[in-house]
Amino acid sequence: MDSDSSIDQLFRSDIKPRDLPPCDVEHLEEILMVLKTSHPTVRSKVLTDLVDKDGAYIVKLLDLFDVSELDADKAVLHQLFDIFYAILEMCNRGLIEILLSENNFISVVGVFGYNPGLIREMDFRTALEGDGGFHEVVPITDRSVVERVHMNFRIQVVKDNVLSRALPDGCVLLLDHMINENNFYILSYISETEDYWKATKELVFSTEKRMDGLG
Repeated sequence: MDSDSSIDQLFRSDIKPRDLPPCDVEHLEEILMVLKTSHPTVRSKVLTDLVDKDGAYIVKLLDLFDVSELDADKAVLHQLFDIFYAILEMCNRGLIEILLSENNFISVVGVFGYNPGLIREMDFRTALEGDGGFHEVVPITDRSVVERVHMNFRIQVVKDNVLSRALPDGCVLLLDHMINENNFYILSYISETEDYWKATKELVFSTEKRMDGLG
């Protein structure tokens, strides 16, 4: 009986797609409720709206986060954590790519630092915004490969540090798949690009360049 009832709920015809609520503090609870709705009709519309215009709605949420952080409004910051966690829980590759894009990544990490389940906030941004940066001993000329390197780094920051004990299993599997796929393209570039191999060989056999490149 319970199983039949669940199936009936899943295919209810009276549930219609709905627009995402306005992106403001007053509607945060409603936004979270919509994101957590599992009905496929609602979920499909939500996914479409979230990725629309390169994630414009997500950018608005991040702008709201910036303002709330300046105001030190912990209640709102915790709500925003729940909202972005719910977005991750949707396990959608397009959404993850928007969240971890170059323009959004640092702010998203900031949001996940306000986990209401932790005793205190976690500051991951300071280290990421430091002087470490990305250095190429042998330059990669294919910028799409460079972006895959960056994406793998961002994925691992979230998976292994920022949310290391909090990610749902489905999301972990998706992130692992994305890492493996990126690794395939990165390794293919390294193994198949003659200029890269020549530059690597020159670096290895030149003491001066080797010390300069690895110093």
